[in-house]
Amino acid sequence: MKELLNHTDILLKAKSKAKWNTTISILSILLLIGPVMYLLSLTYYAIGDRANKQILALETLYSLTDPAMAINDKKVGSSISPFFGLTIDAPIIQSYNSTEYNIGSHEVTYRFGKVISQKKHLNIPNESSETFPQTIINKDLEDSINELDKDSTVNAFVVFKNSIQYDQMSKFLEEYKAKSIWNAVETGKEKQALNDSTRGTTLIGFPTDNRAPENSDFTEDSVPAQLFYEQLAFISSNSSMIDELTWPITLKIKERINYIKDNGLKLYGATLSIKVKDLEEMIKGKKISGVKIITPIMH
Repeated sequence: MKELLNHTDILLKAKSKAKWNTTISILSILLLIGPVMYLLSLTYYAIGDRANKQILALETLYSLTDPAMAINDKKVGSSISPFFGLTIDAPIIQSYNSTEYNIGSHEVTYRFGKVISQKKHLNIPNESSETFPQTIINKDLEDSINELDKDSTVNAFVVFKNSIQYDQMSKFLEEYKAKSIWNAVETGKEKQALNDSTRGTTLIGFPTDNRAPENSDFTEDSVPAQLFYEQLAFISSNSSMIDELTWPITLKIKERINYIKDNGLKLYGATLSIKVKDLEEMIKGKKISGVKIITPIMH
């Protein structure tokens, strides 16, 4: 009987030891999985410069679709996590009266190279209708300037009564002592965009001081309009990546590129830095058909 008990005790101890061995093995595997998956994730986003392209896509979208905001490409942060995760944290800046202000950030999270979430965090008042990419419709272009100080400077997005050739823009600006910040390019989709109450279409344009981000391979950095063509080509050749960021808004970029090729570079509107009294003269002269005050915040 005593021998049987000893035998049973040995079996129990062996089973207990086996359980501990199994537990240790599982823990060891789990501890190894994290670093291995992290290395695999690093490799995944390094191949084809995938992570950098994701960042460049966001930077380029802001440059070409937002009449007021831009990404500070020198301070974009990114982090890779196990299981093929990538998070981009891009600071948003806005220019007002020749000074740049940090006004928030745009965060995008990817899994296996696909967008799973994105959020724009702004530390300034913003309209509830604001989308990404930014959309402007006719309802937005009804701002009144009557209550503004006539000698104050505003950032105003305006739609021209008649489109202006890009090379004639400087003459137009001189007439009203205005400075251009962003140029809305005529692409044949503007009426659709302004009349689209669902905000499903965005304007396309480029910053007046358009420059190539430090993380890009764009070759043109001295002529803003030429860089614009390179940016359009980048968006066109990376359409699936861009569509994930803009969904449900579609850029219809190939149609717009063809329109510009056929009709030349004309401006449909612009974001201007201008004194209120000069903007008033522009309105009285019937040079513009609508105005949206961007800074100071009117809404």
